[in-house]
Amino acid sequence: TEGEGSQIENREYRPRVEFDAGVSGNAYIFLEDQAQNNFGVRGNFDLRVNPRGRFGFSLSNRLARTVRPFTGRSNQSIVDSGRVNNATTLLLQARSPGGVFNTSFGYGFRLDFFESEDFRYANSFVHQITADTHYRFLPRTSIFWDATAEFTDYYNDAIGAPLAQSNNWRVRSRVGLNGVITPRLSATVAAGYTAVFLQDSTLGDFDTVLLLASLRGQLTPTLALGLGYERENRGSVTGNYRLQDRGYVDLQWLFARSFLFGAEVSVAYLQFGDIAGASIDPLDPGARNRTDVYLEAKAFAEYRFTDYLAVNLSVGYFGDFTDFEFLIPVDTEPAPVADPAGFSKFEAWLGVRVFY
Repeated sequence: TEGEGSQIENREYRPRVEFDAGVSGNAYIFLEDQAQNNFGVRGNFDLRVNPRGRFGFSLSNRLARTVRPFTGRSNQSIVDSGRVNNATTLLLQARSPGGVFNTSFGYGFRLDFFESEDFRYANSFVHQITADTHYRFLPRTSIFWDATAEFTDYYNDAIGAPLAQSNNWRVRSRVGLNGVITPRLSATVAAGYTAVFLQDSTLGDFDTVLLLASLRGQLTPTLALGLGYERENRGSVTGNYRLQDRGYVDLQWLFARSFLFGAEVSVAYLQFGDIAGASIDPLDPGARNRTDVYLEAKAFAEYRFTDYLAVNLSVGYFGDFTDFEFLIPVDTEPAPVADPAGFSKFEAWLGVRVFY
């Protein structure tokens, strides 16, 4: 009947299986003789089974080869600056019949591999366990909890390494609120706890609070502005971990449905864990302590000629400001010399996108 047909047409379509995969690459051509021309690649694979049902799971893999050249004055030869990272994740998901309650539990395995012999001490296997829960008590507002336990295993012999790395456990947990204040204003707030436990007893363990506060406003139907602050604990190949306090502001503007512009500026203050190794001055009592200030600014613009063809431009600046220095051996010097850890980087990318 007509009534039955209307019900069938309005019934929500829930695919049992979703799948997507992709690959992209970047070519790097350097003017500095010590930085070898190189290429980067990124690939992804995602399989989701019953993603909108009461029970489901997903399997994903992320592969990336990144290029970060190091052209310090200690080595006049070309240094391989490739770094390979591969992460595989299995996630189990469950939800209540109306979607008010959502929860997930997952396991991930990650490989971090440096191609240069100079950085092989930082090669690692990472085992990660994750869990999260979301409870929606208003149409567009929810309370959430998430937690992570991560074990990092530096599997290479680190004797004589420029920096000392220690196998460690890193745990974190947060609880927060994500919701809409007005039709044009939304906010997210969260607080939590994090700790790092190092296997090497000569390096100090660490714990602190986590914080997150962000506000996003839809100023006009085509203009959005966001700002926020986050305090987060991240892994690091220098000092085993880093605590980051970061503030940011971002803007997105769509003009005439064809021109898209985006910009973001952020400032971060970083504190690293205890640093030890051959590259640290043993006579300097403050050499084990490193603090940095990161300044990042980036802009993105895209113009769509048609529904399937667009050209885009990205420009950016990243500055690392720190007084920290490494001791680097130089062939022409009788003793290692100080090499500043800070740097500045400018980037510009021009691209073409084809929609299919």
